Amino acid sequence: MNRARPGSDAAAESGASPASVLVVASAQDAPSLQRTLRSAGAGTFRLTLADDLEAALQRLARERFDAVLLDMGSRDPRQGDAFSRLREMAGNAVLIVACGDPVALGAEVPEVDGWVARDDSAEAIVDRLRGALDRRGLREALRARTSELEESESRFHSIVERTADGIVVVDGAGRVRFVNPAAERLFGQSAAELVGQEFGFVALAGETTEIDVVRQAGREPIVAEMRVTATSWDGDAAQVVSLRDITDRKRAEEQGQRIIFEQAAREQAERASERARFLAEAGAVLDASLDPETTLVSLAELIVPHMADWCIIDLLEQGRIRRVAGVHADPQKSGLLEELKDRFPPSAESVQPAARVLRSGVAEIRRGLGADTLRELAVDDAHARLLLQLGIRSCMAVPLRARERCLGVMTFVCGERDFDEADLALAEEVASRAARALENGRLYEAALAANRAKSDFLAVMSHELRTPLNAILGYTDLLLAGVPGEVDDTQGEYLHRVRVSAIQLLQMIEEILTYAQTEAGRAEVRPRIIRLGDVIDEIAAIAEPLVREKRLEFRLEVLQPDATGFTDAEKLRQITLNLLTNAVKFTERGTIGVRAEVRGDHLLIAVSDTGVGIAPDALEAIFEPFRQVEQGTTRRVGGTGLGLSVSRQLARLLGGDLGVESRLGHGSTFSVVLPRRIAPA
Repeated sequence: MNRARPGSDAAAESGASPASVLVVASAQDAPSLQRTLRSAGAGTFRLTLADDLEAALQRLARERFDAVLLDMGSRDPRQGDAFSRLREMAGNAVLIVACGDPVALGAEVPEVDGWVARDDSAEAIVDRLRGALDRRGLREALRARTSELEESESRFHSIVERTADGIVVVDGAGRVRFVNPAAERLFGQSAAELVGQEFGFVALAGETTEIDVVRQAGREPIVAEMRVTATSWDGDAAQVVSLRDITDRKRAEEQGQRIIFEQAAREQAERASERARFLAEAGAVLDASLDPETTLVSLAELIVPHMADWCIIDLLEQGRIRRVAGVHADPQKSGLLEELKDRFPPSAESVQPAARVLRSGVAEIRRGLGADTLRELAVDDAHARLLLQLGIRSCMAVPLRARERCLGVMTFVCGERDFDEADLALAEEVASRAARALENGRLYEAALAANRAKSDFLAVMSHELRTPLNAILGYTDLLLAGVPGEVDDTQGEYLHRVRVSAIQLLQMIEEILTYAQTEAGRAEVRPRIIRLGDVIDEIAAIAEPLVREKRLEFRLEVLQPDATGFTDAEKLRQITLNLLTNAVKFTERGTIGVRAEVRGDHLLIAVSDTGVGIAPDALEAIFEPFRQVEQGTTRRVGGTGLGLSVSRQLARLLGGDLGVESRLGHGSTFSVVLPRRIAPA
């Protein structure tokens, strides 16, 4: 072989490790070939020499080489199996053969990576060797990349096949190109059925959304979270759609929301129930008494600590503010409330919330109060310190309004938390009810005062009218008795009529006087021992002229005339006489009867008549004051309308009662039942 010319090598220049080359040549040719390769390779190769094929095989058995350069001389590598063994043991090493005619042998010995002629230049041999090594490197790199690609595809398919998310590849036309098993389960269809179909959902790369997947009939729809990523498929733009079944999560979320809503509704119902319960208790407190101050103190005690830590109530009276209630949840701070009342009473022009609300009539609520913010509510620093001692974080001042007037203000204070709008609404409702109760109490007091004035007037007038009427009766009796002189029958008849009219007038005056006394609470019971027969005879003597005046039959029946009792004889006489007078007024013909008896521990007196009777729906109405069966200006009988009302009041005052039985057009029977003995006053 010719000597090689010196040359450079890119691998040597870059500092890469030299390729290991096994040179197989005869002992005669090997040194010359070694020098040629070293000269032309310029450090590119690390050479190892072998004299013949057997020596080469032994070297290949011990170590690996990047290339084998075999000088065959004139030998044919197709002859002999040593060449085949060399090829087998060389493995991945590049095999370059130098022979006499490489053109004739190259196509028929495919195991050889390159041929050179023995007379080729050193540069040609080195170039052929380098080219073969480069091709081997490319093949190995290709095999490695192919292996990596196959491994990557295998991993991808494994991930795609095993992932719980449905994977769908959608092409640019919106048709399905690929689905994984999870997507098959998700849609309830096989890949063969899905591939080629239109996807049916708007898929925008980079977006995440929720979709409802409607599946085949008989299978429930599911909710899926869809994520979209841009990709390519068979060289065309496509999208990878990831579908995650979130049906259970959505159900859990919906269930959680339902639980939250139910809990909120339950809490709201509990708050409403507690509010209604508190308002009911407040209503009971307000209805328990008509004394305004007692009621307001009881209300403040109910409010603390249910609504507030402490509460004060102020009333507006003749332009001045008066504190009527102050309650603190801590009994030890009650003294501080008294100090607040004495030292800092609110005035009409004060900056305190109570005074402002009284002026505006609009409720106020303040939150987040502390040492720095209390000064604007307080009169001075001492006032602010006292409020801090009482404990104040939030306060509400609510007006007591009734009939478009502001009667006062309620102040609610909490030391630990802030009041909210629900608290304010409840406070306004309580204040509204308290204002109505306060106004009702004041109206009741005014009505009592008016009633007392009326009763006093009626008592005075009745007394003043009875005095001259008694004189009329007295002088009439004297005239009828003939004391001044004899009177003829006509004069006697006239005097008799005067006496009857005077008795009727006296009876009406007695009714008015008794009614006034009972209404004013001044009626007194003066019991004494009575004989039943004597009382009835006295009543009959008074009533008989009235009965005879209307030409009615008068029947009197006393079953036990000697029976005694212990009761108020005057009131018993008045009750019975009222009933008799009433019976005479409403009876035009027939009979008036009185029946008296003792039944066990009770006295029974029944007054009956054959008059007009009473309709069933009017049996209780007749006992109302100033009420008569015949109403209006066309009534046929007179009277005050107080007789039955006064009689029932007196009967109950004596421990008994008065009842009635009647049929319209068939008369009536009034029955008085009294205890035979009543306890002395």
